[in-house]
Amino acid sequence: MILNTDSIDIARFSDAVRRVALEERLSEGFSVYAEGAVHKTVKLYLEPNAEHHEVPLLGGVADIFDGEVVREVQTGDLSPLVPKLKRILPYYPVEIVHPFPVYTSHRWLDKDSGEISAPTKRGACRSIYTVARRLYPIRGLIGNDNFTVRILAYECEEFRALDGWDKTKKRGATLLGKMPRALVGELVLRGASDYRALLPDSLQDGFRRVDYLKAVKGRSRYDGAGLKLLLYLGVIEQTGREGRSAIYSRVGITT
Repeated sequence: MILNTDSIDIARFSDAVRRVALEERLSEGFSVYAEGAVHKTVKLYLEPNAEHHEVPLLGGVADIFDGEVVREVQTGDLSPLVPKLKRILPYYPVEIVHPFPVYTSHRWLDKDSGEISAPTKRGACRSIYTVARRLYPIRGLIGNDNFTVRILAYECEEFRALDGWDKTKKRGATLLGKMPRALVGELVLRGASDYRALLPDSLQDGFRRVDYLKAVKGRSRYDGAGLKLLLYLGVIEQTGREGRSAIYSRVGITT
């Protein structure tokens, strides 16, 4: 397990979840949570003092700014943050906090009756290693002394309406919102050498892209971007070819 559990505060995260659960509800009146609930929960966990949230700074707005460090919480694609980060980094240390759901259970809303199902017992699991592809868009900032990435692994519930097109009404169902339930651990990444943690120990030198995807339990073709990130940072290098497949091996990093 590459996640650190000693540095997280489970009680504080649970308190943030409770506060958001009381405040964030969809306007339709159903007991489900808006899409921004994850973002708001993480902000409250990182900085309980709301006066430090949404602070005007250098022509923009920082998610969290305490006068010394800027923290940006991004639940989705990191690409849109790049121009903002480039503007802030010359003046302040910046930490990107990326919440990553490692386990998701589902709850279903019947809009006719207003009833919501209990959480599914068997949820969807995600390998923490696949977070590497999420970080590819910010690769050019890695190594900047003012730049840190913090991955917060969490469990969540996903709410969907029973309005899908198949017999179960679940396929193609409308996503109503997500709500974090528990904090699992975190991974803090600074210099390029820290990113070696995102390469599974099970991979032996001489591996191919298909071996990488199997080792990280990649479920999407886009997970291959994680391999490109590690290649860009010098964590791995291409050492040859086998037919049409490139062959990769680990590289020792001192930075």
